[in-house]
Amino acid sequence: MTLSEIGEPPEVATTQQRSILDRLLLVSVNRSVLGWSLYQQGRYAEARVELQKAIEIAERESLTTQAIYFRLGQTLEKLDRFDAALEAYFKELAWGAHVAPTQAAITALYRRLHGTFDGLEIAQRTRVNDLVAKRLEVGARSHSAHR
Repeated sequence: MTLSEIGEPPEVATTQQRSILDRLLLVSVNRSVLGWSLYQQGRYAEARVELQKAIEIAERESLTTQAIYFRLGQTLEKLDRFDAALEAYFKELAWGAHVAPTQAAITALYRRLHGTFDGLEIAQRTRVNDLVAKRLEVGARSHSAHR
């Protein structure tokens, strides 16, 4: 497991919590890597399943990831699920760290869907801000519950 794959790990209080978190991170990373490998093989439906499993863990544990939503977006585009792909890209900008390729993918997909860039900046900013606020809210609730 590499830091570049998962981002900064959250702080934990005990050794047992660290052990549990490490196992969750490893499962999420393995599923992400497997999903991307399946994508590279052209096995897009299988890739989507593995990437979504990795994302479930990352979202449940509020992990910062790198490229997982981007990978899902790329996969969804191959499956002609363009609106879902755009949403995955927005999540990468909000919760991930794979910014430059994600921004390029958003721009290309938005133009493909709408024929223009009109409205892209506002749509992106609004959705990304909503996603960031959601993550902060979930994190605050989770932090309060652990006290």
